[in-house]
Amino acid sequence: MKRITVITNLKKDPSLEITKRVVLELSSMAEKIFLDEENKYDAPSNVVFCEKYKLFDEADAVITVGGDGTILAIAPEVSKKGIPVLGINLGRVGFMAELEIEEIPLLSKLFTSEYIVDSRMMLDVDVMRNNEKIHSFVALNDVVVMNGTISKMVELDLFCNGDYVSTYHADGIIMSTPTGSTAYSLSAGGAVIDPALDCILLTPVCAHSFNNSRPIVFSSSSELTVKDVRKSDENTFLTLDGDKNVKISFGDSVLVRRSQYTTDLIKIKSTRFYNALYTKLSERR
Repeated sequence: MKRITVITNLKKDPSLEITKRVVLELSSMAEKIFLDEENKYDAPSNVVFCEKYKLFDEADAVITVGGDGTILAIAPEVSKKGIPVLGINLGRVGFMAELEIEEIPLLSKLFTSEYIVDSRMMLDVDVMRNNEKIHSFVALNDVVVMNGTISKMVELDLFCNGDYVSTYHADGIIMSTPTGSTAYSLSAGGAVIDPALDCILLTPVCAHSFNNSRPIVFSSSSELTVKDVRKSDENTFLTLDGDKNVKISFGDSVLVRRSQYTTDLIKIKSTRFYNALYTKLSERR
């Protein structure tokens, strides 16, 4: 790897203190380092400041300075370009971020090929209205359908490959990848799934029923369809990776299936998933 893009979450690193440490570490090894021109400072000579839309054009890899949310924000774009990502954790937990601040010197391993690439399954999400596609997204963690502004149950029909599964009277439902199983789904009582597996996990949120209140694991080849069947056009929202929000209406359908794209995470350390899981969850505060 010779050309590295560094993406900074300014809420986590407002003074660019950690970003500058990362750039300094990379500067003696990388041919070029690309940064957002809005973060311009007196940087080493091989740093190129450019507009946001050009940040991934020439990159061999991306380093994020922030938390897992920073990785989620760029995942749809870098996955389509096939660029691997390494995260430096400034967040609270950081399941996807590979390095902590004190481990920044390990970035040298990028230039000696002492790493592996862990490909994570993603989800394609289409919103259909009157048999027409009105929105399309790609998600790495999860897809959530729930009520928006007030605490009120939604009524959702779920189908798998066209077959009826259940009707959910609940605060909402979460459809997640194995990567996303340790996010919102975990808080809602969903199972933890090894990211080496390919499947789709459905977790109801506060289901008002005994017979469909448990999570369901679907094959990665399944196409799930969720329909808002409340007769009144209320505030039902589709949320992707905890960031993008789209209002859906009575009669709309949300189609969720495995994407052809993957998010490729760079792994430098030999930490295994279950060791990391125990460590991260026991440190959560």
